[in-house]
Parts: sequence; C-alpha cells; structure tokens
Amino acid sequence: MSVTNIEVIIIPNENLKNTAFGSYKTCEGIYNVIAAKYANTKMTLCNDLNDLQAVVDRKPDLVVLTNKIMLDNSQKIWLSEYFAAHNINYTGSSKKVLQYDVDKTSSKRQIIASGINTARFFMATPDQFKTSEELPVDFPLFVKPLDSANSEGIDENSFVTDFAGFQAKVKQLYDIYQQPILVEQFLAGREFTVAIIAAQTMLIAPIEIVAPLENNIRILSAKTKTDNTEIIQKITDPEIYKQVSAIAKASFEALGVTDYGRIDIKMDAQNKCYFLEANLTPGMTRDSSYFPKSYDLYSMFGYDDLILLLIESALNRIKFDQTPTDYPTETIPNNTLAA
Repeated sequence: MSVTNIEVIIIPNENLKNTAFGSYKTCEGIYNVIAAKYANTKMTLCNDLNDLQAVVDRKPDLVVLTNKIMLDNSQKIWLSEYFAAHNINYTGSSKKVLQYDVDKTSSKRQIIASGINTARFFMATPDQFKTSEELPVDFPLFVKPLDSANSEGIDENSFVTDFAGFQAKVKQLYDIYQQPILVEQFLAGREFTVAIIAAQTMLIAPIEIVAPLENNIRILSAKTKTDNTEIIQKITDPEIYKQVSAIAKASFEALGVTDYGRIDIKMDAQNKCYFLEANLTPGMTRDSSYFPKSYDLYSMFGYDDLILLLIESALNRIKFDQTPTDYPTETIPNNTLAA
C-alpha cells in the first residue's frame, strides 16, 4: 500500500482580511488530528514563492489550504491556482469559485443568475450619491465592506435609516478599506448559517444565529463575534429547517463549491429566505467556529472526525470512485425533522 503524503499549508500574513481556518494554534491542532492518522503529514509555514515551490518539489498527495491567498512582496497568490498549475491536489474550491467569497457582489450576481433570492444591493463610494432619492434601494439599508471576514466593519451604525447615516457609514468604511462599499436592502428576519460538506452525499447542518439586540435590531457585529455574545442553536422547526437547507444547498451548487463551505442565509420580515454570502474557507477553530459547531450541535460527528472527513473526501475525490462509508451520510439528521 502506498504512503499518503499530506502537507498542511499555513500562511502567516496577518494583514490578509479574507477568511481562513483560524490562528496558528488552530492550524496546528488540525495538523495534529491529521498526523494522528496519516504518519507522513507535514506542517509547512509558507512566507513566499520559494516556500510554495519547495512544497511542489516534495510532490505531496494533498495540500490542506488553511487560507485562500498568500502575499509575496505585495503580489497576491491564490494558493489553489498555484497548486493546480503544478498538479498538486488541494482541499477546497478553485480560484474561480473562491473569488465568490472574496467579492460578495460576484456571488450575488451568480446567485441571481441561478434564480435564487438575495437582497437587492448596490455599491457606493463617498459622495457618489447626492440625495436619498438617487439611491437604487430604499431605506432601511445595511452597509458593510465588500470582502472582509468575521463581520469586520459591521457595527450598530451598519443599519441605516436615513441619508446622513448612509453617508457616514460609507465614508467610514471607504476610509478603512479604500474600495467601494456594499449596500444591501436590510432584511429584518432571522439569521442562519449552513455548514455543507460535499462527500458521498451532501452533509448539511444549518444553525440559527441570534445576535444580541442593539437599539431593537439584531446585528451580528464584529464586537459580537469577538465577544462571543451571539447564541447559536439548532433549527427545531421542520419547515424552516427545510427552507434554509434548500436555499443553502442550491447556493452551494450554483457557486460550484468543492469539498466544503458555509452559506449564510437571512429571512425578511415575512420569513422568506435570502442568500446572504458564502464563506468558502470557513473558520475551523475547535469549540468556537460555526462550521464544526454546526455538526456538533446535531451530533453528526465530532471535531476530529470532521477534519478527517474533509481530508479523506479530498483524497478520494481524486483517487477513488466513492468516499468512505464510516461517516454519517444523512443530509438531514433524523432528530431534527421528527414529528
């Protein structure tokens, strides 16, 4: 039997604002889980192209990408594109698909083209619009950065009900991010995130996120996520479970996601579901990240089994015709839809 060589690639760029698995400690923990099963597993810190080339020279069977992008002297390198060009198998989606994560408007356009609901939106820069009558979408609005992660740039002022608030928030974010700002129709309903793994069948684990009230509005702000003051819980209503799962699955497929991803969904005041955004390199921190906690809440599998499932699915995607059978394959846990 041939030996399986795996490398866990860690990118130390602290100034990258895109989503990633988590801290060095989180990535080290992932490495330890994989190494316990696959003896020929290596953890590699990549700072530049020379480090990436050294990985290619070793020809591993799989590289585990804990981030999407590496910066080398201000040059942006998409890791999946780099390893694909060298015929190295990697976890996660291709560059084309990952760009839906980095540019929220591109994912929304793809979602709309696929006939899936998403909130009306437009892009804005300071002083682009002179009056509220010029705005393409009516108030209330939600203003946030185009490509940030972990609710960065989102606070109580992201919810705007008048033109002065709109102008102030757009200018604040533009001064920080130096790019056009995403403005969406505000959806007043419940918020969900849906973890999905594309294994032998699609493993779906939707959870509800209940942010604390701020001025009678629930906003999943950066501070809320940092302080862990939001509540995450299983969806106990079978109809809502089905509705949220269905739009998440459709979005996952419409975007062409490979292996795994997290789809954010929000309802309007009439409980109609809308695609919010996709997180295609979701956080993997044990005991805190939404992705592993989603499966844990439904008792589908624990953290170590989750990591190994992601690895084995990626290996089997290339080598075999089917994925392992020693993991749950139910798309919807039985206890969720019980009468």
